Amino acid sequence: MQMMTGDVAYNHPDSIKLANCDSGTVVIGKPVGGSVKPMTNSLPQLRWQTRQPSHEVNWKDFNYPPLLNLVHYDSAEVDRKLRTTVRCLNFSFLLTTLICWLNLFDSVMLVAVVGVPFKWIVQSSLHVVLFPTAALWTFYLGYRGLASSKPHFVQRFLTLQPALAALYFLLAVASSGSVNGLARLWGLADLVTSADDSMLLIWVIFSESALWLLNCFGAVINTVLVRRLNQYPEALPDIEAQKNPW
Repeated sequence: MQMMTGDVAYNHPDSIKLANCDSGTVVIGKPVGGSVKPMTNSLPQLRWQTRQPSHEVNWKDFNYPPLLNLVHYDSAEVDRKLRTTVRCLNFSFLLTTLICWLNLFDSVMLVAVVGVPFKWIVQSSLHVVLFPTAALWTFYLGYRGLASSKPHFVQRFLTLQPALAALYFLLAVASSGSVNGLARLWGLADLVTSADDSMLLIWVIFSESALWLLNCFGAVINTVLVRRLNQYPEALPDIEAQKNPW
């Protein structure tokens, strides 16, 4: 290997290439014997990892529920591994809405046919507004938490969804006003006088109770599915949660 002042030595491909400058000698090549070996002690990996959406989600594009357009929802915007879970969350909201409207229809029918108090219709109308709203808000927290990897949304979902599951179970077994739970079977004689009316009320009780139990089971499954995802760093600070508590 030849060296001259002010020149660069390039005689061997694997040798260390040196260059003389006014300030001294500068190493510009690689060491003889091969490439640089990787570090033996790699940095520790975080146990929790967040998923980033493949594209920016426009959360101000309110498109759900249809006609009302209160929140943004599109299952295609989440990771494919999460889509089944997100659709299960949405199904719970849809089932809650269906049961509440069914109960309102049954209440109107029972008032007209059986002669139950009119206040059943009023109570059922309140349920149509309150229960689907709570279910929609809970679903949205879970969906947005999964779609945007926001731990504080997921934690709130995991608080509200079990509470709704308990409420659904109560609606399946209780008997109070327009709530046609299984306990109403023990008070049929106080509400109906004919066999036809009795059969109608029994059908209403079993249909609504079965749907509420199904919804309760679905809410429990949703809670388990979201918990098992195990992907959110609870120890890391969530800046967005500090700026926007809800």
